[in-house]
Amino acid sequence: MKNPKKQVLKAVQKLGNSVTVADVVARSGCSLQESTFLLNEIAAETSATLQVSGDGHILYCFQPNFQYKYFSRGTAKVLSILRRTFGPVLFFLFKISFGLTLMLSVIIVFGMILILRSLLSVGADSGESVQGMWSDFFLALRRIVWLDFRRLREGRAQARLGGEAATQSEVPSGQGFLLDCYYFLFGPGDPNEGIEEYRLQLIAQSIRLNEGVVLAEHLVPYTGRPPDDEQTLFSILAKFNGSPFVSESGNILYSFPSMAAHSDVASYAFTAALVQEQEWQFTGLSRQALQPVILLAVANLLGACLFYSIIAMIGGRHTADLRLFEFFSIYGVLFLAIPAVRWFVVRKKNKKIRESNQIASEYEEKIGKPDLELAKKLEEAEQLRRNESVQQSKQIVYRTDQDYLEQMSDADYAKKLPELN
Repeated sequence: MKNPKKQVLKAVQKLGNSVTVADVVARSGCSLQESTFLLNEIAAETSATLQVSGDGHILYCFQPNFQYKYFSRGTAKVLSILRRTFGPVLFFLFKISFGLTLMLSVIIVFGMILILRSLLSVGADSGESVQGMWSDFFLALRRIVWLDFRRLREGRAQARLGGEAATQSEVPSGQGFLLDCYYFLFGPGDPNEGIEEYRLQLIAQSIRLNEGVVLAEHLVPYTGRPPDDEQTLFSILAKFNGSPFVSESGNILYSFPSMAAHSDVASYAFTAALVQEQEWQFTGLSRQALQPVILLAVANLLGACLFYSIIAMIGGRHTADLRLFEFFSIYGVLFLAIPAVRWFVVRKKNKKIRESNQIASEYEEKIGKPDLELAKKLEEAEQLRRNESVQQSKQIVYRTDQDYLEQMSDADYAKKLPELN
């Protein structure tokens, strides 16, 4: 049996990349419902656009060689699956390596400083002070290593228990040096994890409340995208098996026949009016927790660069010690450069989030207080609902827990009596 999606792709290609649903049905042999669904899905995946012809037909317009873009997206999906499967483990190990390497670098750099301090103290009456420095150094290392790994295990155990206080966007205070390094480098994570599923849930409820006929403006409070963003609309059409519809005045409405049946679910009446994304946090750490991490990273970088310069002048440029401190210097630069770059990325993301939230808020208010143009479109949508007989009767005409004859009315029984005899 042939793949229906491939048939639709071939049909679009042979029809010249500008097609109607009826053209695709006639060319591919697929059903009307299947062709509409697949055409919306392909349009969303290949950045197609909609056009309305002079006689009121809707044309799906695809770019030249759109099929190559479609197949490249398929490859990207496979890579995305691999990334979701193996990426979290590899990325976690990569992130932890920065904190561990910084700790190792600190041990070697400050250990070298103490060794030099001890050598310079030979012959001088300062043995007790040097011994005290070494004692303080090892106590500090013991506190950093033991306390951090203990708190790391406690944090992971709380996360497994499902405690809400251990969420990604809420960083606990006093968690120790290693975890502070982790959040300094990579932040507390995505505060909007799972928001796409929430968007789709609210969009589906909005379509149901509007009895299967909506305007693009109905969806903006949930998508945060302007009503002329066709790719977002195509994705929604493909997801909920909808299709565009041209009104008599030339406005485009969106019909979802499978979502049109009346529902008595009371919770739909309490559907959220809009979706507001949360802004990303840079670290989620307090200034008190962040300050020691930055100071130690800067001190470690300066110390590594200092010993690199000393060894380069004394022992040449091809010694193992020189390569070691070269590695620590590069790590020290990355330890400060990654948060610096991420700071700009977070600012850019938050700017987009604010813009998206603003668009959602504006259209949520606009739907509640429509202008003349929007009011006319809303009236046309209501007219389409009536013409399409979208509203279904609430009367239950058949149920499985009673016998068929028991459910027949007197009038029905009178009509069926000749047949039963």
